[in-house]
Amino acid sequence: MKKILLSSFLIFTFFVSEAQILNKIKNKVEEKIATKTVEALEEKAKDDTKDKGTATGQKTDETTVDGQAAPAMGRAVPVFDFTAGTNVIFEDSFLNDSIGPMPHFWKSSGSGSLVKFPGVDGKWLLLNEFTTYKLDTLISLPENFTIEFDLLTRSDQAKDLRAFTFGLAKDNSASGYEDNIATKTTVHFWNSGIINFSTDTEVYNELDFDLRSHGNRVTHISISVQGKLMKVYLDQVKVLDTEMLSPSVAKYLYFNPSTRISNGAQLAVSNFRIAQ
Repeated sequence: MKKILLSSFLIFTFFVSEAQILNKIKNKVEEKIATKTVEALEEKAKDDTKDKGTATGQKTDETTVDGQAAPAMGRAVPVFDFTAGTNVIFEDSFLNDSIGPMPHFWKSSGSGSLVKFPGVDGKWLLLNEFTTYKLDTLISLPENFTIEFDLLTRSDQAKDLRAFTFGLAKDNSASGYEDNIATKTTVHFWNSGIINFSTDTEVYNELDFDLRSHGNRVTHISISVQGKLMKVYLDQVKVLDTEMLSPSVAKYLYFNPSTRISNGAQLAVSNFRIAQ
C-alpha cells in the first residue's frame, strides 16, 4: 500500500512539474510572439511613413544634423528677371483704329483685320495663316531694348492653333521673311514645344512647354535684347536666354502664324510696347 501511495505521489509530482515547465515555455513563446508583433508593427509604421512621403513627392531623409533630422530637399523656383525699358519707342493698343481694316501702323504680306472679342477688353489684330506682320514704319531697334505684347487665342483645343512664330528680322519687308530673319521663336501648339533659332549665331534649341491650356487665353510675351543677348518669356516663364544677335545688324519685329490654322481656331495680338 505504501508503495502504491509513493508511486502515485511521484506521478502526481511529475505531472505538476511538467505542467509548470510547459507553462514557462508557453509564457516565453507568447512573450517572443508579442515582441515580434510589436517589432513588426513598428517596422510597418516606418514603411508607411516612407510610402506616404514618396506619394506626396517628399523624400524621407534619415540623415541627421546635430542629432536632428535633416529637412526634406525642395525644388528651386526660377525668378522672373525681365525688366521693361522705361523710355518708350513705340506703343499701340489700336485705340484710335476702326474695327475692320488693318490697323494704321501695321502691314502684312496678305491681310488682317482689327476685331473685338466678346468679353475681352480692347481691340485685337486677327491674324491670317501663312501671313507675316510688321510695323509699317521704319523703326530700327537700338542695341538694347524690350518688346512686350499680348497673344489671344481661341480654339476647340490648343493643337488647332498649330504654330505661332515671332522674332527679329534684318529688314522691314513683310514678304519673304524667312530669307532675312535674325531670330525666330516658334510656339508649337500642336505638340507642346518651343523652338528658338538664330541665323546670326547659329543657335538652335528645342524645349518642351505644356501649351494644352493655351487654347483660350491671353499670353503675355516679353522680349529683352542687350547687345548679343536675347531673352524671351511666355507669361513669366523664360524660354530663351542666350546670345542670338549681331548688335550691329538692323532689327525689326515680325510675327507670323506660320502654318495652317485648323477648325476655325483664331490668333490675335494687341498691347504692344517697345522701349529702351
